[in-house]
Amino acid sequence: MLGYAIGPLIFAPLSEIYGRSQIYHIGNIFYTLFSVGCALAPNIPALLIFRLLAGFVGGVPVTNAGGTIADMIPRHQRGLISSISNATILLAPTIAPAGGGFLSESQGWRWVFWLMTIMSGLVTAASFLILEETYSPVLLQRKATLMQKETGNAIYVPRNPEIPLAGKVWQAMRRPIVLLGTNPIVIIASIYLAIVYGVTYLLFTSIPEVFRNSYHWSEGSLGLATLGIGVGSLISLFLTGRYSDRLLLQRQQKMGDDHGLSDPRTRLLFLFPAAVCLPTGLILYGWTAQYQTHWILPIIGTMIFGMGMLFSFNSISTYLVDVFSKYAASALAAVSLVRCIAGGLVPLSGPDLYERMGYGWGNTLLGILAALCGAGTLSLWWVGERLRHKYSNDCLK
Repeated sequence: MLGYAIGPLIFAPLSEIYGRSQIYHIGNIFYTLFSVGCALAPNIPALLIFRLLAGFVGGVPVTNAGGTIADMIPRHQRGLISSISNATILLAPTIAPAGGGFLSESQGWRWVFWLMTIMSGLVTAASFLILEETYSPVLLQRKATLMQKETGNAIYVPRNPEIPLAGKVWQAMRRPIVLLGTNPIVIIASIYLAIVYGVTYLLFTSIPEVFRNSYHWSEGSLGLATLGIGVGSLISLFLTGRYSDRLLLQRQQKMGDDHGLSDPRTRLLFLFPAAVCLPTGLILYGWTAQYQTHWILPIIGTMIFGMGMLFSFNSISTYLVDVFSKYAASALAAVSLVRCIAGGLVPLSGPDLYERMGYGWGNTLLGILAALCGAGTLSLWWVGERLRHKYSNDCLK
């Protein structure tokens, strides 16, 4: 998680200088190499170091995907694509334990990393074959440089030639921090997703304990317990993918002209069901686990939570892509820093929380926290446009 938090702060801004594709290639290559290091690690400290490094470069697609979507996809079609992108990122921690549990039980834990190496190696090879640059400023800069060489005409000059490379790098590297420190939209989004992400990973640590101790599932079967979150995420993926863009177009028709497309608040509509699903799922999971009811009931609770989780991520990430557009990768990197730190730290409080309050009241407390934070984030529906115009992107250039 520490690597996931730090990596995007470096790679996302660099993608706004050198382009998306080069940063993707760097991340893919080194992720494959560090996965080999994990598989061959002679001891736990070495494994932790390689996992840190793998997380550092593995965060590239998490934030750069939003930038790529902003580059390629028209605003009124981003809902479905963003939903699919977020689902692939968030479904991985729910699906992987199902196969990883049986694989490590039968072949040993090293084969989990060998499988990751094989898969990332295939993705790396495919990316070199099919991945093209999408970031328009970099494409224009390359075209200007090429035309200047071909024609010898000085009118074709790269973008901002008066700014030295070191200055461009500094401008880009500070962009996520500037956003995180000065832009209320990014601050609110970061706090909200930090709570959701932290609670999600707390569940990932508590679910195996619940089904091991209360339901006596085998080590291989424990990975299946997180599939409830995955199923809920898939339901949310279907709903947001189907209706997000449709609602945006309906608002365009209602407002007339292009106003609907220039107003990204429509992306926040799914925060309303998220505000219901998150606390409901947590409370249902907590009390059914507390009283050791039939195992399907806590699974249903995690499924409802999974719906709320993806509703939240899809709404916020698509909203940020629409608001910041060219600087979407930097905005997502700023949010990623806070949520990944929360994802690493919040689960550490889980054992003490459940020991003192039990699963029932412990998850009720988390549900109340999620509800309060969700209500605060919904304020963007009413004040988001005012904040968007007050804190423009001009200071990021």
